[in-house]
Amino acid sequence: MRCRDFIAGSSAFCTAQRHVPAPWVYRRFTLAQAPARAALSVAAQGLYRVFLNGEELTKGKLAPYLSNPEQSIRYDVYPLKGLRAGENVLAFLLGNGFVNAQDNGIWDFTTASYRSAPSLACELSCDGAEVLTSREGFFTLPSHILYDDVRGGERADGRLRLDPADLSGGVPALAAKDHGGKLLRCRAHPVRVIAEHAPVRVWAAEGGGYLYDFGKNMAGVPRLRIRGERGQRVDLRFCEIVEGNAPDFSNLGFGERSDMEHIQHDVYVCAGEGEEMFEPAFTYHGFRYAYVTGVTAEQATAALLTACEISSSFRSAGRFACSDETANAVQAITRQSDRANFVCFPTDCPHREKNGWTGDIALSCEQFLYNYGCAQDLAAWLGDLMRAQKADGQLPGIVPTGGWGFEWGCGPAWDLALVETPYRILQFTGDIRPARAAASAIETYLHYMAGRREADGTLAYGLGDWCEAGTVIEDHYRTPVGLTDTLVGMDICAKAARVLAAAGREKGAAYAVVLRGELRKAFRAAYVRGGALSCDTQTAYAMALAYGGTDEDERAGAVARLKELIAADGEHFRVGVLGGRVLFDVLAEAGEAELAFRLIVQKSFPSYGYMLEHGATTLWEAFYEIEEGAEGSHRRKDGVPRMCSLDHHFWGFVSGWFYRCIAGLRVCSPAEVNVQPCFIGQLSFAEGEHAFPHGRIRVRWERRGEAVLLTVFCRNVRGKIVLPAGYVFEGGGSVRACESGTFTALRG
Repeated sequence: MRCRDFIAGSSAFCTAQRHVPAPWVYRRFTLAQAPARAALSVAAQGLYRVFLNGEELTKGKLAPYLSNPEQSIRYDVYPLKGLRAGENVLAFLLGNGFVNAQDNGIWDFTTASYRSAPSLACELSCDGAEVLTSREGFFTLPSHILYDDVRGGERADGRLRLDPADLSGGVPALAAKDHGGKLLRCRAHPVRVIAEHAPVRVWAAEGGGYLYDFGKNMAGVPRLRIRGERGQRVDLRFCEIVEGNAPDFSNLGFGERSDMEHIQHDVYVCAGEGEEMFEPAFTYHGFRYAYVTGVTAEQATAALLTACEISSSFRSAGRFACSDETANAVQAITRQSDRANFVCFPTDCPHREKNGWTGDIALSCEQFLYNYGCAQDLAAWLGDLMRAQKADGQLPGIVPTGGWGFEWGCGPAWDLALVETPYRILQFTGDIRPARAAASAIETYLHYMAGRREADGTLAYGLGDWCEAGTVIEDHYRTPVGLTDTLVGMDICAKAARVLAAAGREKGAAYAVVLRGELRKAFRAAYVRGGALSCDTQTAYAMALAYGGTDEDERAGAVARLKELIAADGEHFRVGVLGGRVLFDVLAEAGEAELAFRLIVQKSFPSYGYMLEHGATTLWEAFYEIEEGAEGSHRRKDGVPRMCSLDHHFWGFVSGWFYRCIAGLRVCSPAEVNVQPCFIGQLSFAEGEHAFPHGRIRVRWERRGEAVLLTVFCRNVRGKIVLPAGYVFEGGGSVRACESGTFTALRG
């Protein structure tokens, strides 16, 4: 696409105080004959829906993408088949997206330098010749959408609805500012409705409204079908929690700054002309429950409202199952959280923030790729992360950003996303392009990180072990930031060396190796005393063991101390996300996979089983203990008034552990997988599979008395089959080449 002539319906942009209707921008044009082939390219600073002769062509929800338009502007290309000889009408409905996003004054989107009314640029070619562009001939009209915001919701008046095939009487569209971002074809999967859910229960609630329970937490939009009176106003509010007989919106806002009127709140005014349907176009919500007011008891049926679940439309790439139903449920709610939090890019929650937190992606990148074919979506977001990087190498904590996240919300454990993303894409797909694209940014960041060292050589400039189980204050860490940052810095260097070497940047790879050695030396000088750690926490020991902070002769003692700490906590984990990311792997590596599994599935607090016992259908942001109460209630036992999000993905790294350690799918590359399962004692079987771009592997093991039957299917995949300690293949040996077949493992 060459055209960058952006046009808008108005120079005024929408705010919570001033509702500016979403504009129609349209053009009528005449063709002498229907073309054999035609293509329409559309770029937007904001969002769009596109119609040709009244038929909608839009690829999905929130097209083309959510991004900072000063850094990147996405465009889509549509092959057209609906052009005809004679008059045609091309019409666009524009939404605000991130060019005009409201945030209750939290992340500076409302003061971003690019904030403006939504605009678009387009070009149409027929049989190889340019027919029209957005430079001239477009007119504009206000639409029935009176307000739209990605976080705030959408308000529409059915009495003002126009037919996109019959737009006329508008005024010329206005030239709009090109914010200058790199013009890129959108390679991310479209955001689409992946399921429509009927309510599982509807009941009259406090306040005169009706509560609709859709049975599980999700990201989505409502689909309202109503026969209403002309001018009847229907209000739809969305939440994750009910308290008694009322919706609980307490975990949606931001304290006193919150404008709850414009958080997850849709409004529809009926035209009064038979059955009408309202489905928001330019927003989405995170919810299990919808609270509906403005309808009569006769209208408040199950058929009134359905929930359209949305997500980026990538394929499922993996599957895990075992004989333990709790583990299966943990896997299911992880996948549900992944879907709910992948809308263009991975977000931190679909209801409140919708931000692309770097730390969240760094923690979840591996399990996303075990479960879904989302590599191109991760690569698209990685490009925006690189474009947000400052010249000195500093990275923001959220992407897209309007400038927020450099002073707080970042640091090594979050910045790891710059390296982790191309590293995991290379591991699961073999695609070298993201590594090559990120190489310069990674090298710049390594030097930035090196320059941020303390006088003792450690790193301590970021967030720490976030959301530690049982911790009341989220940014109070029992494990020092200097310890976690320095160890993660070592991990950044180790992975950067591999990524840079793969990208042909040998000098940068060598520097990463040297820097890792310097950080390790500083870590040991600061935190190791006589072979033990000066910080006596599960996180400290798990991370030191995982990232190479301990010497070989210290590992047995470190594992023993880690087990003692777990026992002292009543055989429970007491880690935040940084410690949790490695704890289960460290235990499995030390021959304690049974203990790791118990920590995950037990029902007492804190554990994943505890979440499930208290009704989780998606992963919570944190492990917090709740009071027993009314159905759906999540009153925290610690007395903290604000609930955490009930729909986060960053604790989902446990799904990767299921694939890797229980099923045994240890991915080296898309062509090389080592099958190395753990035969967990309380399981009678486990199975996992993964589809690579050009290969597939499936593993199942099941107990047959004292023996274990191991079945492997692989296509275009090589590697080894490695049995757990204490087992040998029938016929001898514990290692053999990976091949399709059924093998019997016997206790040696």
